[in-house]
Amino acid sequence: METHAFWLVQLFLFALWVNGLMTLGFTGAHQQVIVCNESLMLEKLPRCGKSFEEMMKKVDSKKWCNLTEFIP
Repeated sequence: METHAFWLVQLFLFALWVNGLMTLGFTGAHQQVIVCNESLMLEKLPRCGKSFEEMMKKVDSKKWCNLTEFIP
């Protein structure tokens, strides 16, 4: 009986280890940082129209690349 319990514990620990490896792979352990090119946004701003320009003035420049800040 102890042999079966030992194998069950080993199987459980192996399953936990595999689950941990899979979770690391699927959650993006190597996340890429997206850099906001503020000068490019300022360059294209006149072509977007006055309403977009007014919306952008209300948003903190650090959040310019976060479109959810000004798109309802």
